[in-house]
Amino acid sequence: MNYIIAKSAAEALDALLGGEGNALIIAGGSDVMVDIEAGKLAPQTLVDVTAAEDMKGIRVEGGQLVIGAAVTLTEIARSPMVRQYFPSLCKGAGSVGSLQIRNSATLVGNVVTAQPAGDAAMAVAPLDPKFVVLSKDGTRVEAVCTFENTTNKPFNTSATMVTTPRPAEPVRDQTIFTDEPKYIGDEIAAVAAETEAIAAEAIKLIKVEYEELPAVYDPIEALKPDAPEVQPVYGNKEHRNVCGEIVKIAFCESEPYSDEALDRGFAQADVIVEADVKLPRVKQCQMEVHAAVASYKANGTLEIISTTQTPTPTKMIVAYAFDMPESKVRVRNPPYLGGGFGVRIGISGKAELLAAALSMKALRPVKLVYTREEDFIASDTRHGGYMHARLGARKDGTFVALDTTAKLNTGAYCTFGVELLAVCGVCGTAGTYHIPYLRYTGYPVYTHQQTAGAFRGFGTPQGTAVVEACVDKIAQALDMDPIELRKINTMKPDDKNFFPFSVGSVGTNECLDKAAAEIGWYEKRGKAQTGNKRRGVGIACNTHVSNAAPFCVDYNAVDMVIEQDGSLRINTAIPEIGPGSTTALIQVACDLLSVPFETTTMIFGDSAAAPFDIGSHATRTLYSVSQVWRRPPQS
Repeated sequence: MNYIIAKSAAEALDALLGGEGNALIIAGGSDVMVDIEAGKLAPQTLVDVTAAEDMKGIRVEGGQLVIGAAVTLTEIARSPMVRQYFPSLCKGAGSVGSLQIRNSATLVGNVVTAQPAGDAAMAVAPLDPKFVVLSKDGTRVEAVCTFENTTNKPFNTSATMVTTPRPAEPVRDQTIFTDEPKYIGDEIAAVAAETEAIAAEAIKLIKVEYEELPAVYDPIEALKPDAPEVQPVYGNKEHRNVCGEIVKIAFCESEPYSDEALDRGFAQADVIVEADVKLPRVKQCQMEVHAAVASYKANGTLEIISTTQTPTPTKMIVAYAFDMPESKVRVRNPPYLGGGFGVRIGISGKAELLAAALSMKALRPVKLVYTREEDFIASDTRHGGYMHARLGARKDGTFVALDTTAKLNTGAYCTFGVELLAVCGVCGTAGTYHIPYLRYTGYPVYTHQQTAGAFRGFGTPQGTAVVEACVDKIAQALDMDPIELRKINTMKPDDKNFFPFSVGSVGTNECLDKAAAEIGWYEKRGKAQTGNKRRGVGIACNTHVSNAAPFCVDYNAVDMVIEQDGSLRINTAIPEIGPGSTTALIQVACDLLSVPFETTTMIFGDSAAAPFDIGSHATRTLYSVSQVWRRPPQS
């Protein structure tokens, strides 16, 4: 083993970079030497920094107490300066081990290399210390955050934190960092440095000791009584690994719903079919990965620039997680975003929270940008899982009864789990067709996989997949054209359904006709083909909401200002994620107010620009915000 005594921090860095094999810093040796003797460590080079003068000393700098890496525990215990500012640290350093150990052991070495529950770590952890890690080129690590020095207040990364109508409560089951990672992608620690390369090297120096625990990955297996519990604290207490609650939707057009009534509905059917669909997990691949820049100021304000689709709800989630007044937090977009597809309706992965936590430690702006790999493994996907449906119809093709069950994989944390399973039933299985008897049961299931949330359609594609499979089976059983069968059964204006509202207008049949014409349905369907390459045509249809109010908090707000020169300024928190909504909305406003487009401007994607706004989702922004303007300007 090579043993090098460094006279300065620079010499220590040179020795580390030039050392043969696995080089290791030794400050006092009270922990390192024990681990070497026990065979836990086998460095080829030891770099001793006890003689490095620039790593010694205790001083006050910039309002902070700075303790050198080579300062011993005895020196800390006897320091008047430490006693003045942190008497508990002084006392703690003087009670660790024996005097012989305290004379050689250093605070920094003890904290970095000791077991988490041992020695000086316990004394220094409550003081929220900041470790400065030097590098060869002078850059340094500015902040290190883990579950030990960051708030562990539970929250939900999705906008359900805001949209859930009271007195109901969202499922809050996530923390910024965790000491019990539940899937590959769970955050354990984060580092901020002056360069990305230094941060990457610093991450490698963080030692994590894992204990492997039982796990479950399949939603059907997770529902079994003996399955490992994914969320024993936050999961449903009556149903194993159910997130929040089991979603139930039931409807009978001519009598109060009961399971017996549903059976009577199926008894009216001349043909009954069933379908099972296993759905894969699907990942969004928006052009721009998750990212955030957070700047925490000494006056207690936090400003974040991020890729969120929902600046105002994100502001509210961040404020909640850090126990800050919402008035102290501002979230805005760059202003333009490279897509979203639902993956950041709320927090962008955890970019805003991670950057904010690091900025609070460093007291400097921190930029955090996910790699594409991190985006793929550590942010929401579409829900995969299992769908089962049973559909009954009369000889003329009229649907009479539908019974559907969804068991979808919401992953290790809830995010949109409960809400998505509800939409899967409301729109995916029960929203397209007029069916006199129906039942839907949705299980949002915890597993030890990455989280699943919003992704284009928000539950409707999953429900549609299994219902449309049944519709095709009915068409085949009755020898009916699949499009004509659908047109017979689609919801019509004023049809009764489980909603407390009647259907005002329906364009589904018109849509089916246009789709059939575009794909040449009647010319190609069922035609015999030869050769190695054969092309077929298929059809499926569904309906999806463009707004969820009044069932949840889902509305927009816009502030319009006529300037002194008569030009129009529009203030809103809606983001621009690619569809051109902001340009179109300016056109709508100018048309309603009869003002020139050329002199009108819009401030958008900023929580400070206007009152509460839900943000961009469900392809609803242009429609919903236009409705905000439609009446007031005319009145």
